[in-house]
Amino acid sequence: MSLTHELSDRVDWLNSWAMNYDHNDVTNADTTTNAVSSTYRYYISNKLAFDTVLALSKVDDDIANNGNDEVDKSLFMGVTYRLK
Repeated sequence: MSLTHELSDRVDWLNSWAMNYDHNDVTNADTTTNAVSSTYRYYISNKLAFDTVLALSKVDDDIANNGNDEVDKSLFMGVTYRLK
């Protein structure tokens, strides 16, 4: 699910949330993954944009100390060139 808000002609703000649920029939284990991100996009020109993305991800699998118990935090920055 995502929502985009146009702050101005050159600035967009995109927020998204993705949830994934998986059930393993063999082990009867449930795994739920939630990921949210917020993107600030500044259009430098018609074909060039600068993006800044903050993302958070959490896996809930009811298994302790397996390396995914904390919320994963990410920050991405980049320039996008659109070919026409």
